Formats: sequence, C-alpha cells, structure tokens
Amino acid sequence: MALAGILLIPLMILLYRILGGESPDPLKEIYTYTGLGALALLFGTLALTPLSRYSSLKLISYRRFLGLFSFFYATLHFGAYLILDLSLEWSALWNQAVQKPFVLLGFFGWMILAGLALTSIPKLWKRFQRGHIVIYLALWLGAIHYFMAQKVAQSPHYFVLFLALLLTLLKAIRLSSRLKRLSNKL
Repeated sequence: MALAGILLIPLMILLYRILGGESPDPLKEIYTYTGLGALALLFGTLALTPLSRYSSLKLISYRRFLGLFSFFYATLHFGAYLILDLSLEWSALWNQAVQKPFVLLGFFGWMILAGLALTSIPKLWKRFQRGHIVIYLALWLGAIHYFMAQKVAQSPHYFVLFLALLLTLLKAIRLSSRLKRLSNKL
C-alpha cells in the first residue's frame, strides 16, 4: 500500500534525524513529529468528507485508513510522553495533568481515538458508526492540546484552531440540512 508508505515518511525522517545525530533536541522532535502527525492526519480524515462531497474527488474510502494512522501517530506521541517523561508511571500522569492541563486534554483525545480505532474493526463498525461523530471532540481536544502546549502562540497555532472550527462548522451545516430534510418528511 503506497499510502501507508507515504504516511510513514514523517516517522522515517524523525528516526533518521535522531539516529543520525542531526537533532539538537531529540525529545522535542519526537513530540513534534508524532503530535503534528496525529493532528494533521486527524484534520485530513475529517477533510475527506467535504472534499469528496464538494468536488469530483472520491476520497471517502480513505477516511478510516487515515483515521487509524492518526491514532497510530497519537499513540506514538502519548507513548513517547509516557515512556520518556513519565518513566511509565501512570500515577505521574495525574500530577502532570494538574500542573499542565493540556496533558489531560491530550490524554482524553487519545482515549477517544483509541475507542474509535477499536470500533473501526469491520465487525463493530455497523454498531458504532454513528458514535464516530465524537471524532470532532477528539479534533478539538487535539487542537487545544497543541495550542496550549506552545510557549508562545503564533499564527500557525491559531490556524489549527481555525481549521478545527471550519471542519466543525461544515459538519454542523451538514447535520442541520439532514435534520431539516427529516422534519420536512414528517
């Protein structure tokens, strides 16, 4: 699968930079590459629906695949934090969450993605498909986690929040038109 190879490129670059000694701050790069990878793929996952709907591109079949890769990068991000910062001490996670609330937001976002990944298994998909709307909550938790993790907010950090708002508004408009159609049928 060529798409999987493409989606692994950021991870390969990260490994090359760290193992090759080209990274001045390997820990920061691990968090940056994995966190931004997860967030970018989450945005991509949600952008496929409006792109497919409002263009001639038929990309909707890639949505689940991108979503699972988003979870993969989020798991690498959370795993790196748990191993490298917390030394696998789950109790330290609560202490960090109290000191840095963005840690708690990121953890909740990861938990939602874990649930979505689990219910993406074909046998569970039909039962839980409608519940996958919580991906928008994961998107907001991830976007706010990213924004709050910055020491100084700059334009790109605000742009992430803007994109989250845009994708959420597009979904709200779509849901609103569905509700309107349903009420007209009654």
